[in-house]
Amino acid sequence: MKKKILLVLALVLLMTVSCGKKTKEESVESEKESSSGSKIESTAIATSNDYELMNLSFEDVCRNSDVCVLAEYENVIPGEKYTEFKFKVKKVICGQLHDDEIYLFTIPGNVRVNGTNYTFVSGEEKYTKGMEYILILERFQMTFYAHDRYQQAADIMIVPKENKYVINGKKMNYTDESELEEDIKKYYSSVQHDILPEPKTYENVEEQMQAEADVIAVVRINRLISEGIYHDGNNYSCTLEKIEKNECSWIKEGMEIEIVLERGTVEEGKSYRIGFEPADKNSEGLIFIQTVIGTIKRGE
Repeated sequence: MKKKILLVLALVLLMTVSCGKKTKEESVESEKESSSGSKIESTAIATSNDYELMNLSFEDVCRNSDVCVLAEYENVIPGEKYTEFKFKVKKVICGQLHDDEIYLFTIPGNVRVNGTNYTFVSGEEKYTKGMEYILILERFQMTFYAHDRYQQAADIMIVPKENKYVINGKKMNYTDESELEEDIKKYYSSVQHDILPEPKTYENVEEQMQAEADVIAVVRINRLISEGIYHDGNNYSCTLEKIEKNECSWIKEGMEIEIVLERGTVEEGKSYRIGFEPADKNSEGLIFIQTVIGTIKRGE
């Protein structure tokens, strides 16, 4: 199952307020274990374009990461609401990765590290084209992203060729790249990580929806609840009219639920056949996300 939403820097970032697997927008709460065994619960809190970031240790940043890589910086991709930095992966230090490119997602704003006097500006281009950096990354996947998005849980600048090892403005006690990599691997492997599924191929989008959607149903679009800012999905109130497939036993025909759907594909008051899945696989919630782009059809 896709890791569906946020983590660092701004959780007002990636999704609408009411949707997401571990969804966050105006406040962020991530449930990952710290080195002490307790849960790390609030990674970032966003107000406007000012953010408060949790003061994680380097060990916890590595433990919480999905993949750590040595990557060459290529270019910046500016957007109206966010900025992405594109890197070419040179080496995977630990974790899993199916792509040879990384898109580091940031929201421009002023960031303060909780409990410290350290602040920094997010979204600024601080990388040099052609230079190699070690990136310690968390991965976020969603139907409405053009590609996987990555974030770092701290202000990290690791440039091996310049012997630069800095986290949240503090120099780390490393002088050797191999020593750093060994510690990254040690911290990362100290906790269990989800396996990244291999990409699957299908004959068509209908076959994909049948395989991946937890629910396939004809739903009536009642009203628009909110529009996506950092992705191409809108959140709608919907009524379940006819259920074709149902792996979510807590929902029944006639119920009202919320579904995040591809922008521009539905109209209020009309019915559509849609495949979707829970925003949070770990609870019996009433917020869902469209599973496969290009599969919404007018209901009979």
